[in-house]
Amino acid sequence: MQKDKPKIWIAMALFLFTGIKVYFVDLANLSQIHRGFRLLIFGSILLLASIIEQKINQDNQKTGNSDNK
Repeated sequence: MQKDKPKIWIAMALFLFTGIKVYFVDLANLSQIHRGFRLLIFGSILLLASIIEQKINQDNQKTGNSDNK
């Protein structure tokens, strides 16, 4: 798992960059209703990604594949 850390950090940075781009660039020209709807969808995607990441971490800890090795 130690060798995967740079990949994880790169993936999180890319995810953050994409989120910032969506928020400031893609939503800038939408109407209020569309902007609100898209923000709800985007928030749901972020929540789902967080749940998946937490599930993966829990599975790794149960099988002994944690980063503490």
